[in-house]
Amino acid sequence: MFDDPLSLPTRITVTLSVCVFAIHARRALTARVPSGDGRTRLYFLWGASALALGIVFSHLPSLRPLLAVAFPAGAAIGLVAAIATFASATMRARFDALTDADVRSLLGYRAWFGALIFALTALGHFPRAFAMTAGLGDLLVGALAMLAPASLDPSSTSRASRLVRLVVHGVALADLLQVAGMAMLVVRPWSAAHGDAATSMTLPWVLVPFMFAFNLHGIRQVFAANAYSGAPPTGPRRDGPESARCVRRALQGA
Repeated sequence: MFDDPLSLPTRITVTLSVCVFAIHARRALTARVPSGDGRTRLYFLWGASALALGIVFSHLPSLRPLLAVAFPAGAAIGLVAAIATFASATMRARFDALTDADVRSLLGYRAWFGALIFALTALGHFPRAFAMTAGLGDLLVGALAMLAPASLDPSSTSRASRLVRLVVHGVALADLLQVAGMAMLVVRPWSAAHGDAATSMTLPWVLVPFMFAFNLHGIRQVFAANAYSGAPPTGPRRDGPESARCVRRALQGA
């Protein structure tokens, strides 16, 4: 477990990988819609705070007794923050402004972390049942994103793209829901019985909430594209952070 020679290098790999993912995700979300209000800055502040706390809990053994409370509390706050992004026009516009390459690369991390879950399980940090569901699910989502035959661009209104995006984000969201259930029903009691072994808190506190929001917005975008693929709207559009999305759709339809 923690005394395994590969335990520390593996946990450091997880930490560095989540840090790389967090930087990548922030750059993707702010590349085309950089402006924001105080509420959107709070989302990024929470993400940075969750990452910092996750790193501390992952590498300080003295904090393990607090995991019984900290683990579900941090995960719950992260999921609430993910759902709250729907209330921000700027955050919606940022998710809508992602490109096909952005979506594929961000979902590609799922395969990366799925492999790391198997590595942590082999070292005794997770129960095997969790690896066989969460690990395989992440590998499947990553493979679907890389091999998707149509564009995953949120602004695409083609029928093939809408169908593929619905499948990819739907499978990804279903996997996250079963991961959340396994984390509470299997990982948490197993970890408590094994000396709070599951200390890679950057995964449930950073990666899972972001992916939850990402997949929910992906499904929202599919239904928005379905509505847009009908008769084009008439009348003036209001100015705002979603105008860039409308321009991209108009260019694609031209």
